Amino acid sequence: MQASLVRADGLQIVFRSGRATHVAAQDVTFNLAPGESVGLVGESGSGKSSIGQAIAGLLQPSAGTIDIAPSTAPWPTVQMVFQDPAAALNPRRPVRRLLAEPLEVLSRAMARTVLQGRAVDDLVVAAARAVGLRDEHLQSLPHELSGGQRQRVCIARALLMQPRVLILDEPTSALDLTVQAQILNLLSDLRREHGLTYLFISHDLAVVRHMCERVLVLQHGRVVETGASDQIFAAPAQAYTRRLTEAAQMQPAI
Repeated sequence: MQASLVRADGLQIVFRSGRATHVAAQDVTFNLAPGESVGLVGESGSGKSSIGQAIAGLLQPSAGTIDIAPSTAPWPTVQMVFQDPAAALNPRRPVRRLLAEPLEVLSRAMARTVLQGRAVDDLVVAAARAVGLRDEHLQSLPHELSGGQRQRVCIARALLMQPRVLILDEPTSALDLTVQAQILNLLSDLRREHGLTYLFISHDLAVVRHMCERVLVLQHGRVVETGASDQIFAAPAQAYTRRLTEAAQMQPAI
């Protein structure tokens, strides 16, 4: 059996506000093997995004453990691409700066001078081209780009950190169907070219079926079913999963 790249064990995420508590995830256990794409599906509010943020290190779980296989890179090798690219990008900075800043911050944190000036710009241009952006797009502000182009910027920014794992949180749900298909094809190509591992978060099983070999189904923060995508779509064991798959069959194919 292939070793896990990421392992979540007994993950619990609880939000508290005054006396009120909300359990976003309860006893969630799963692994990601190198190179695979795993879908995390469920209705809105089922805890998908909270789990993704915990894996990416953006949210501290209330209980449980998250183990990420050691890497030779001195920076985090899990990056996240968010649902709304407009909200994820500083509207006052051109694309070139948006892409260069993480590299410069990383260089300062590592007390290195190699990632400066021309070296940073070369990496930025290469990353932009890798996601299908033209050189002139680097001068644009986010509002001057289409939704699909903004999401390509977000993907390029994640790739610049040389991740092993991408957490993709509803990365196409804010896009129309034509652009959605283009971004999904891009993500498939990047996964193959870079040997990436994906945790693909979505409420849209049609997209997950297209992108993932394995699926975890969340209901109210708990994993209620898991298995190979073909198995889940052909013969779901849980009534909740059957409802999700029936809804997916009514949507256009990607």
